[in-house]
Amino acid sequence: MNKDIRVSVILITYNSSLYIIEALESIKNQSYRDFELIISDDCSSDNTCYLIEQWLVTNRSFFKNVILICSDHNLGIVKNCNRGLDIAKGQWIKMLAGDDLLLPDCIANNISFINKFPDTKFLFSGALFIKETNESIQSFELMKSKQKYYFELSPKSQFRQLIKYNFVFAPTAFINNQVLKNIGRFDETFRNIEDYPLWIKATRSGYKLDYLEMDTVAYRIHSNTIAAQGYSYKLKNDLFNIFYKLLLPELSLNNALYLLDTYLNISASIYNINFIRYFSPLYLLNLFKLKLGKKD
Repeated sequence: MNKDIRVSVILITYNSSLYIIEALESIKNQSYRDFELIISDDCSSDNTCYLIEQWLVTNRSFFKNVILICSDHNLGIVKNCNRGLDIAKGQWIKMLAGDDLLLPDCIANNISFINKFPDTKFLFSGALFIKETNESIQSFELMKSKQKYYFELSPKSQFRQLIKYNFVFAPTAFINNQVLKNIGRFDETFRNIEDYPLWIKATRSGYKLDYLEMDTVAYRIHSNTIAAQGYSYKLKNDLFNIFYKLLLPELSLNNALYLLDTYLNISASIYNINFIRYFSPLYLLNLFKLKLGKKD
């Protein structure tokens, strides 16, 4: 790994034309400058790549290194993330979706934290939530308070809590590149859910997820985001596989009361509100029937 590049910012895009210039400007305007920019587009059907190319004509010189990948076929979110990681040279990885924003001191604040706490490998922080018009949304303070509690736990306890509820807000993640490679990067078993399986794998491997108590990114809520749509049909197979591959083996080691408690916690969560529907015994039974009856 190239020690000369401290951070790789990986911008993940797919049909991001409405917001991509704002995202790029937020990266360019970082107070911390020692980073490269990698842009990985997953075969957008709009003019996302054209807009990026035009923007880079006048802004490429702001970055230590710039790589743009415009794929000719769609691979899904997980493989698109790993495609960016394949060429990242930085010691630390900061990923950003093409409709979100980095706050001006995002990288600087993350670097300051890891300089103070060098054992950190996975760092998360607070986030602003904004609408299409960049108007702030103030309805996520409960989630932030739950996050703060969660990050005080040991890796083992964090892992056990993740079985119940995803406390980790992926857009704020700042991750050590070598550790990410050591644990196998994002799991391509899942096409469109990259974050939750990684946090399970990291905590199960003994890595603590740490927390920086300040906002570092702006997460945009709009009609085309997964969060706004709920867990759509195309994600149901991923959700089933996460439960079957990662969660069920752990739950089966515990008693029925713990399993019931897990479902009750999932149903009460505001972040994974659809998990109780998708992971309910009836839903899983029906999904098993569909899979067993599938001819291919």
